[in-house]
Amino acid sequence: MAIQRDQAVDPQAGDIERILSGYRPLPGIFDEMMDPQGRPRTHWQSFLGMLAGLGTDEINRRFSAADRHLRESGVFYRVYEDPAGAERPWPLSHVPLIIAATEWEALRAGLIQRAELLEAVIADSYGPARLVTEGRLPAAVIAGNRPDARIERLQALWNIGEVAAPDVDDNPPFWLLRHFENWTSAIRTRLAGSAGHFRPRAPSPWEQFRSIYDLAPLCESMRQLIDFDLLDNGEARLTVAATDIETGELVLFHTGRGERIEADHLLASCGYLPEFAPVEIGGRLLGDGGLAANAPVEALYDRPAEPLKCF
Repeated sequence: MAIQRDQAVDPQAGDIERILSGYRPLPGIFDEMMDPQGRPRTHWQSFLGMLAGLGTDEINRRFSAADRHLRESGVFYRVYEDPAGAERPWPLSHVPLIIAATEWEALRAGLIQRAELLEAVIADSYGPARLVTEGRLPAAVIAGNRPDARIERLQALWNIGEVAAPDVDDNPPFWLLRHFENWTSAIRTRLAGSAGHFRPRAPSPWEQFRSIYDLAPLCESMRQLIDFDLLDNGEARLTVAATDIETGELVLFHTGRGERIEADHLLASCGYLPEFAPVEIGGRLLGDGGLAANAPVEALYDRPAEPLKCF
């Protein structure tokens, strides 16, 4: 009897195999429906069996009816970056995405975590601004963008050159692999730089040493992600602190005094030798403001005695 059960054939297996006969997973890409051996995953079996039981003609009829319903109901979308701005039919996936319960629990936890993080960042951006005060968010991106665009621009800045970390179990001994990856990532950044942020300078015996890294990629990223006209003329006022490398004097640039702040001012504020070069502005060689004032409260001395929100 046990041998007969092992050799029993699922009556739906042939129908499922028939409707999947023309399906081929893309090489090198995870397939939600098929396992690496080309077999339907367990949590898809029930749906595929139901679909196979309908028959090809009924499947095509239902798919066509769904497409017609969308078309006749006027469901469409526009790509606003498209100069033509033409309406496009809404693409409907006839087959749903089925996720196993165990996989969904992990996805659910990640989605909740991301949603809570974004809500917290938005609430802080409109409220106490602790993330900016603590240096966790770049003040120039906040002041140089409309409130409804700040989160998008912050995400764009964070995601420049992002490299996905390996999916490693946090339990021993697998955490050692994560620890090794962290170290190799730090070494890789030191040797090759960080895409969109900085790159190593090629040493040359014929040129004077400036710094180990070049911030030109960050300068280009800031020009793309920050509206400097809004930053200099908007409601939020920004003060950038730098240090005169020759005299050690604290130098403050303040949009509230009508001083225009550009990308070079921001680069000067992080010009910490030997990693990053100081920047010449107005005939002065300026570097990291923390060299003269780690907490530049001097920026508030000429402000009126009224409540202020400091970023």
